[in-house]
Amino acid sequence: MAHFGHEGASRSLIKNTLFEDREVDDVSHAIRNVLYNMRQKLKAGGLPDAAFVKQTKGVYYWADEVEIVDDAREFEKLIADAENEHSRATKMAKLLEACFSYSGRFFAGRDNVPWIYQEGERYRALFKQTATALFDYYRETQKYKSMYDLATYAVNVDPLAEWELYVIEALTNLGRYAESEKYYDS
Repeated sequence: MAHFGHEGASRSLIKNTLFEDREVDDVSHAIRNVLYNMRQKLKAGGLPDAAFVKQTKGVYYWADEVEIVDDAREFEKLIADAENEHSRATKMAKLLEACFSYSGRFFAGRDNVPWIYQEGERYRALFKQTATALFDYYRETQKYKSMYDLATYAVNVDPLAEWELYVIEALTNLGRYAESEKYYDS
């Protein structure tokens, strides 16, 4: 619910996310139980006693009284802020900040839920687009150390996307041939 912000999440979306294919007799009661348990755990974790989630006409919203930071939304915001920059160097610096705020798969391990999978793919595509723009910039400006730093980060947060090619390119252009060859072999 927190991820959906002021748009909220529908009862059916919550039901599908929480209970997937399980048959639940009383969905409203089950959701109330989940919310009650969540509230107790958040309170036990040191958060104030508050109604974290509010419901209006079958749509659930994160309560405004409890501020949260949604890293996925922050990632998007950083990219949007960068796009509004006039200075190319400032834009690239903001895109780099966005890339380093990306921490990998959205709700990893829950890819079987359609909306989670779709959001995950959308964020992954945003990361790929942003990182690729930075790699092009680093190649053009010959900032191979920056390319190396971003590429090694990308390899860790988005494995199997062939970011290793940028690591090798950066190492080669930095004159670190033996290290590049060793990386290639591994």
